Amino acid sequence: MIRKGNAAEAYLRYEQIPSRKRSAIDGLLSSLEHERLRQGAREAERRRAAKRRREEERRARSRAEAESERERVRRAYEDDLERIARVRSEDGDAAKEAARTDWRVEQLDPALDSGERERVRELRKTAMWGAAVRKRLGCTRTELDRWDADGRLPHGIKRTVPAPKTTPGRKWFAEDVEAAAERVERWRQIDRERKRARRTRLRAV
Repeated sequence: MIRKGNAAEAYLRYEQIPSRKRSAIDGLLSSLEHERLRQGAREAERRRAAKRRREEERRARSRAEAESERERVRRAYEDDLERIARVRSEDGDAAKEAARTDWRVEQLDPALDSGERERVRELRKTAMWGAAVRKRLGCTRTELDRWDADGRLPHGIKRTVPAPKTTPGRKWFAEDVEAAAERVERWRQIDRERKRARRTRLRAV
């Protein structure tokens, strides 16, 4: 290895030899082989320095990413608090707006009074998954998706659902579903009228 191999690898092998045995080995090496070991030592140190730099760069990137994520979360939190306050100032339902966020009720303390915090808990506790909403309204998935998309019955909460593969899931506030139950037939009539209107326009083209 010392005579023919990579100098750095040779030095690393040499470095692993117990110090009490090195003196005996040193006496067997030629001046050229000693020089190769010195070259190997320098190369091994360059490799170690390069490895340290890469590790330091990796840690610096990790710290920067963590700081960036903390800043993103902080801004999102402040934006949500501002939006809740704005909804309240416009005589809207601040508790319902707060219930839509991902923050724990305790984290929302700066934006809510005690009554609103209790309402957030109740809204989240009674929120309904899509299957339960469809059963309550007697509607199809297509109808519910349509009413969600056009704002007639928007979902209140989006949560990640662990399944065969992780998918986003939607939950509706129970009070919104109950209010919608009285409007379903009217919505269906509106949908039929819109469908007829589209067909009329297509025939006219």
